[in-house]
Amino acid sequence: MTHLFLISGFLGSGKTSMLKHILIKYGAMKRIAVIQNEFAPTGIDGNELQSEGVPFKLIEINNGSVFCVCMLGTFVQALHKLIQEHDPEWVFLEASGLSDPVNIIELLQDQKIREHITLGHIFTVVDAVNFEKGIRMLPRVTRQIMIADTILLNKTDLFDGDLHDIQRMLTELNPFAEVITTRFGSFDAGKYLSHEKRNHQAALQFEGKPSEGRPPIKVCVLKTHDRMSYNELESFMQGLNTICVRVKGYVYLDNGKLVALQSVFGSTEVKDIPSYKGPTEIVAFGEGVTPKKIRDIFRQHLSK
Repeated sequence: MTHLFLISGFLGSGKTSMLKHILIKYGAMKRIAVIQNEFAPTGIDGNELQSEGVPFKLIEINNGSVFCVCMLGTFVQALHKLIQEHDPEWVFLEASGLSDPVNIIELLQDQKIREHITLGHIFTVVDAVNFEKGIRMLPRVTRQIMIADTILLNKTDLFDGDLHDIQRMLTELNPFAEVITTRFGSFDAGKYLSHEKRNHQAALQFEGKPSEGRPPIKVCVLKTHDRMSYNELESFMQGLNTICVRVKGYVYLDNGKLVALQSVFGSTEVKDIPSYKGPTEIVAFGEGVTPKKIRDIFRQHLSK
């Protein structure tokens, strides 16, 4: 099974620098492929990575975001071909700084690739110097932060202000992500690549259940503008946890509040966060889950 790692972040935040460090350390140990996506017709970041002389397969998809419907076919075809021809162990998707990465989960549900790829970890790189400018100018910068498993607060050596203020804002937007301060995109990536948050086999062993290898975990997304009460949300999560091993997302309540939630093997946390523009979005991981099952459970727990 190929593990896909998503790297997002606004323009110039340090995504390529981060990826360069990973390739230098692990390029000779793993079969690695990199998909770089830029809005421009040509990309220069790929040349920068290749200049290090580290073995890896590079795929460039330019002239649009792979997260847009217009580029869906191109992305799926490129990924399918990559798997068939090179059988990589790790694939790093470096998303355009202008992209909204929320739909990556849905793209991975394509029939051609979903049996071969599992979503490993989502990194978002934040430029400490230009964080406030970026978040004011482009709402999708907020969404890049909100979908992350781990946030790299980069360029801290160039920042003269109080990093705690930025860290607090990042935690308000995504209370479940770990925030790491970095310089030049360098950090200890090993624990995030070799032991994922979504390593369900380890969790099953911890519970004392026999492990039979990696379970056939599927992932899907629920997006809706419907709102529910807090009690309905609790009931919904109880229903969802019967078929899901992991859930994360954001839900609008009928009192106008927005909450972030995550659940791992039935243990659910819900936290209030500041409002953002966008629908309720829930990402669910489980054996045999489908968008229809998730939506049906959601509707069952909405008030009539």
